Amino acid sequence: MFAVYIQYSQSLDKYYVGCTSDVSERLKKHNTNHSGFTGKLDILKETT
Repeated sequence: MFAVYIQYSQSLDKYYVGCTSDVSERLKKHNTNHSGFTGKLDILKETT
């Protein structure tokens, strides 16, 4: 099963929308310094 999630970067005042089958693992990846868009941002917070 897939989930859609929304994250918010307070420093940039931007939202990021994604989907994944493993939300907790995906959020961990977002908060690491990877080469994608969210890897360069501050810690993103999950919103509901």
